[in-house]
Amino acid sequence: MNTQLHAGFSRTDITPPLGTLLLGYPVADRRAEAVRDRLSANALVLEREDLKAVLLSLDVCILDQVEVEAIRKGIHDRTGIPAQHITVCGIQTHSAPCTLNCW
Repeated sequence: MNTQLHAGFSRTDITPPLGTLLLGYPVADRRAEAVRDRLSANALVLEREDLKAVLLSLDVCILDQVEVEAIRKGIHDRTGIPAQHITVCGIQTHSAPCTLNCW
């Protein structure tokens, strides 16, 4: 039995353009006016034997289930990793793009 664990990591910039609607404050039309810190998507892929899993952390406030399922499907379609092996989370920043239709 091979017990080696392989890991890979990647990060990409997901900072939206200025003027993008933001989420996290009770203001319906709060838009990005400047960039203090860039936003990222961070992925960790773990593999042992025939099992692969993904941990995806996004610099966003909230993700709804529809978005999470779309992300999982996109990853699965590109990699073959089963959707149930993909964890997607947001870091709960209040200065990220609006990801919900709550206004």
